[in-house]
Amino acid sequence: MQRETYQFQDFPWPSSVKEVFPSHNQVLEYAQSYAQHFGLFPYIKFNSKVIILDYVGESHEEMEAWDSWGGTGKPFESKGKWHILVQDTKAFTREVHIAEFVILCIGRFSEVPDIPEFLPNQGQRCSMKSALDIAAECANENGVEYPCKIIHRTVHWLLPSPNLWRVNFGLSYFTRFSELLVRKPGETFLLSILATLLSPLRWAISRFAESYLRWKLLFKKYGMVPNRRFLEDISSCTVVMLLEKFYDKVEQGSIILKKSQRHWILQRRFDYRRRISATRNRCCNSSHRVQR
Repeated sequence: MQRETYQFQDFPWPSSVKEVFPSHNQVLEYAQSYAQHFGLFPYIKFNSKVIILDYVGESHEEMEAWDSWGGTGKPFESKGKWHILVQDTKAFTREVHIAEFVILCIGRFSEVPDIPEFLPNQGQRCSMKSALDIAAECANENGVEYPCKIIHRTVHWLLPSPNLWRVNFGLSYFTRFSELLVRKPGETFLLSILATLLSPLRWAISRFAESYLRWKLLFKKYGMVPNRRFLEDISSCTVVMLLEKFYDKVEQGSIILKKSQRHWILQRRFDYRRRISATRNRCCNSSHRVQR
């Protein structure tokens, strides 16, 4: 993720961090400095594992009959409480905490194993489902001798930086006004008419961004021309931030872009020994062979 995505509004990144995509160590140091600056460490209990999370109060049937949050629409009007059984991972002691509300912050990488040293697997070929940042790291380490191949199926729009035409795209487009340009479920008749009237502006923004990015990044040269409108990718949050000098690595040969082939498996029978079957499912992995 880019630096601005991991920035608190009241605590900017230090001036020493120049990278658009900081490393994990830089992100960790930034989070630690934020907690230290605002005195959050006394309110954080480390080395703890939640064993049981139980809600004690209203019955499930009563809560299903509520029309609003807590039955009244107020955050702390409910009679129930959360009982949290927490275990100390070092002393293996357990303690019960009672709270009015609970926020689950499990995280995307909560089950990462502890690997203190790299395993002796250097030089092996590997394949993974990842993004452009890992490909760039591999290209920096391996160079042209062992290039990194990116196999892609659907091409999305790439942004060279958060700023387009010297304007922060996120601050200018992800606003309340931009929400008026699109149709929304359950909107009023007035908002529906307004979205229709503003549709030419929506079309113009999308086409102008497409023309600029095609000229800036030379998509056609590398076979990376998206078959979707820019507005579709923006609305579905599938726009990708391009790493610095990414296409320079493609020119150099340390990164190879390949479009995956599509295989259709129509066989209905299943053989445990050698055959793989499905019922009209689409298989989109070009690195595996299907033996029939």
